[in-house]
Amino acid sequence: SERRTSTTVIMAVVAVLALLLLALAGIRLAHRGEVVPGVSVEDVDLGGLTPEEARSALAGLAGSRETDPVELTFRDERHVITAEEVDYDVDLEATVDEAMSIGRKGGVIDRTWRHVTAFWQEETVELVEGVEDDALDARLDAIAGEVDRGPFPGDVTADPATLEVTSQPPADGVEVDVAATREVVLEAFSTPGPQTVELPVEILPARIDPADVEEVARQAREALDEPLRLRSPNRDVTLAPAQLAPLISLVEREEDDGSWTVELDITPEETEELFAELAGDFEVAPVDARFETPREPPVTFDAKTDATWRPRPFEVPVVPSRNGLTFDPELAAAQMAELLQRGVHDAELRLAEVQPELSTEQARDLNIDTLLSTFTTYHACCQTRVNNIQRLADMVDGTIVRPGEQFSINQISGERTCSKGFQPAGMILRGEIVDVCGGGVSQFGTTTVNAVFFAGIEPDAYQPHSFYISRYPMGREATLNFPTPDIDVKFTNETGNGILVRTSHTSTSITVTFYGSNDVEQVRAIHGQPTNTKPYPTEYRENKALRPQSSRTIQSGRNGFSIKVTREITYEDGSTETDDWSNVYVPEREIIERNTSPRQSAPPPSSPPPSSPPPEERPPAEEEPPQDPPPSGNGGGGGGGGGGDG
Repeated sequence: SERRTSTTVIMAVVAVLALLLLALAGIRLAHRGEVVPGVSVEDVDLGGLTPEEARSALAGLAGSRETDPVELTFRDERHVITAEEVDYDVDLEATVDEAMSIGRKGGVIDRTWRHVTAFWQEETVELVEGVEDDALDARLDAIAGEVDRGPFPGDVTADPATLEVTSQPPADGVEVDVAATREVVLEAFSTPGPQTVELPVEILPARIDPADVEEVARQAREALDEPLRLRSPNRDVTLAPAQLAPLISLVEREEDDGSWTVELDITPEETEELFAELAGDFEVAPVDARFETPREPPVTFDAKTDATWRPRPFEVPVVPSRNGLTFDPELAAAQMAELLQRGVHDAELRLAEVQPELSTEQARDLNIDTLLSTFTTYHACCQTRVNNIQRLADMVDGTIVRPGEQFSINQISGERTCSKGFQPAGMILRGEIVDVCGGGVSQFGTTTVNAVFFAGIEPDAYQPHSFYISRYPMGREATLNFPTPDIDVKFTNETGNGILVRTSHTSTSITVTFYGSNDVEQVRAIHGQPTNTKPYPTEYRENKALRPQSSRTIQSGRNGFSIKVTREITYEDGSTETDDWSNVYVPEREIIERNTSPRQSAPPPSSPPPSSPPPEERPPAEEEPPQDPPPSGNGGGGGGGGGGDG
């Protein structure tokens, strides 16, 4: 009946569906753990392979791809990029994972249907591959560096041997499109087999008119028709065409309106080489401004005890400075290029000006219009130490100390060696006077210190002698030594104006004078009496060259003592200031040589003995003659100043 028929149909449909489901399940179970049929990577069929089998199947493909180069071509240029250079790599694991995912993505129906269609539908999986970005970028930059060139402006050259002028026309430039090249290279590496592709570039049109290049060539030919004569204050020079030829070149220049042109050029480097042996002949040394003052001051001031000094106005004319001249290859090259462009073959050589260290304006701004101080000390004539004093004075004479600068005798003179004109003379070394080259110049230090003292200037450094020397003012004196130890006279110019140092000398005196401008009204030196006298010791030295039981004094002794010295400075506003210049002098030991051997009586000779001169005795060191000690004070001991030149 109808009910029975319906039941039969339903059961049949259910049976068919059950069979279909069983079939589909069977298909999926058949592909379990394998790549579904119809899946391939390029020409390699992976259907039915396990992941391990798929990786093995792809190994050959990956190996060949990792060795395939990419060649970029531009005109006749070839640039090869290897997989190794850019770290190109095929990821087999990721590629097989992608193949295995087919038929296993989406819902149950989608996955099942993909397994069914695998019997007639094929699907290709791309290789998972890549490069190291930094490595690829570096390689592309290197290629761009080789290929890139701006528009060529053309060129003009001249043969020194034949004087033939040759020109080259302008040409386009080229610039690699790095971004586009990157895409091209990546695509080429993704394509099987070695690849040759055209390098993406941008052409940069030439911006120079060929007629402009030919005009420069015409100028060059005319320039080589005759020599180029250059005149200067010191000498003239004539450059033959064969000398000019290698200098000539072409350079492009941008006009004010943004257009470009070319002109004949001469390079500074080649000009410098050409003039290498002549450059010094063009030099004209600059001349500093100077102050016209006599070396001898208008007054003499030499007080060794209490004294008052007042600065006084003094006209110090400025002798103007002069600029110097020097050869400048850039200046000369530019001038020669201009001359040859215009066809000029005779001109005054353009030289660079050299500014003097002290210009006229700078000298006037130093406001040197006052005799700040002067001081004179005296010495015996004709000793070798006098030569050294005068040599040092000549080196210091004319020194200009600008505001804020430091004056230093040692810095001006350097080491006082015999090669600089100094002679051996006495200096104090470990309490004894010995001869050294350049010795005996402390008198110049003492004279300078007194000029500092009476100018109201604060010294940065000075050191009195260890022993008192009577030709110097007590306390107001200084020794010198260089280089070890460095004992110097220094001061910093804090007057706000310049200080001109002048020195002068006679056979028996040395004078140091300061000119400048400050606010000092007067300077007083106030001396106390010597105190704390300390007797000198005596040192005996055995000298067998002397006659037995005889002696001689080779260094006189002097007592030590203390001295108080005060400097009182009165300023123009009426204010006063005092500072202490006191010192302690140590005793200078007496040194006596003697022969303590007993006298021996000799028998009368049977015949007259040959005459022989007495033993030669060394004269006393050339320094200070024996002096009376200063007035004794309250007794007691004292410290000491420094050693150094006497």
